[in-house]
Amino acid sequence: MKMRMFAFVLLAAVMVWGCSNDDPALQGVAFKMKATTTSSAINPGGRVMNSAYTFTKALVGVSEVEFENDDDDDSGDDDDLEIEFEGRYVVDLIAGTSSPEFGISNIDPGLYNEVEIELGNFLEGGNSMFVSFTYQPDAGEPIQVEFSTKAKLEIEIEYSNGFTMQPDVLSNVLVLLDLDTLLASVDLSQANVDEDGVIRINETSNTNLAQLIVSNFDDACDTGYDDDDDDEFDDD
Repeated sequence: MKMRMFAFVLLAAVMVWGCSNDDPALQGVAFKMKATTTSSAINPGGRVMNSAYTFTKALVGVSEVEFENDDDDDSGDDDDLEIEFEGRYVVDLIAGTSSPEFGISNIDPGLYNEVEIELGNFLEGGNSMFVSFTYQPDAGEPIQVEFSTKAKLEIEIEYSNGFTMQPDVLSNVLVLLDLDTLLASVDLSQANVDEDGVIRINETSNTNLAQLIVSNFDDACDTGYDDDDDDEFDDD
């Protein structure tokens, strides 16, 4: 009887501890990146859809994510509020997953109005980003396209409303990368096609298009809350 009573008390204590407000799973900031499009298709299965572009793979190597508050204040303190995720995160933008997972970062309560994302070139081939898709020209069969870059890019995304972080709340922050915006003004009809029928856009092939895509990076990214975890920004 004494052993049963001890086991019951121990179980109750564990349950109370697990539901405590001090549980790190219930507070902090969780971070996620995902691809979106405005007019094209995203199809992990790789089947050609009725669209100018059908994206089949989109990967980025993220080395750091930093939330900042750059508003000037009269405190004289030059140390801005910061939240950081640091590591070697391989992010599958189509699936909305990362390896390893970003997890949850501890926070200092306050207002954060900017997200900075640094890309590292630790993907396959020394790339920091790789995007594969099919391009349907006005006439003829679809053409496979591969964009890659080895550049260690830094993306700065301002959030006009600001993220208000509280010490006892878990905030889910989502960054959406619009793949159509990434390809804005990119004319693939003028691109060189390799002997195997693939258009490769990188530092050595179709370099003018590669530079244009890289320059579109900041405009292609947007951020906001996603507390209902539906991969869309919350209405409020």
